[in-house]
Amino acid sequence: IARPLLKVEKRKLIELVESNELTFVQDDSNKDNRFDRNFLRNDVLTVLKQRWPNIDTSIAKSADLLRQESDVLNEYLAEDLQEFTGCGFLDIECLNITKLRSIGGSKRNLLLRLFLQEKTGIYPGVTLLEQVNVQIFESKEDQQPKVKFGDFTICRHRGLMYVIPELFQTLSEQDINSGEILKLTDNYYSQMT
Repeated sequence: IARPLLKVEKRKLIELVESNELTFVQDDSNKDNRFDRNFLRNDVLTVLKQRWPNIDTSIAKSADLLRQESDVLNEYLAEDLQEFTGCGFLDIECLNITKLRSIGGSKRNLLLRLFLQEKTGIYPGVTLLEQVNVQIFESKEDQQPKVKFGDFTICRHRGLMYVIPELFQTLSEQDINSGEILKLTDNYYSQMT
């Protein structure tokens, strides 16, 4: 998501709009404090700005530094992640649980988070990582646990962890007529006949 005006102060944006006689649309939902982001913006930040007038600038700088550090960390983790990934059933990229169990909890969680984010496009939270650690990593070897994550299912088979999209699961349950061509956009099949 590109947000080119994120660092521009609201006051400056309003001045720009007014000086150029542009139409300005205010989203009414921005005033609704039932949404956490609005409560923070409308109530919490207002109080903090009274005490520290430049707090929004400080928060933006801190967030930018954290993003930079996260980017660098992810570059290193991406290199390490290659050691723990491979091709499993149907040449689907998967995570080797047996190897990953051999490293510490924090690094394992970071690698697990990166793998899940790469496969789903969704940044997994702490609760999901805890579920995966308990159900996928710690369940008995003869079990085949599954964890639902958005439109994906995380499952384990023969010491490997797979992230399977819902579309793939739906297709495996359907009868596919011989001779028909089915084109898919995910990384599991480009064409089935």
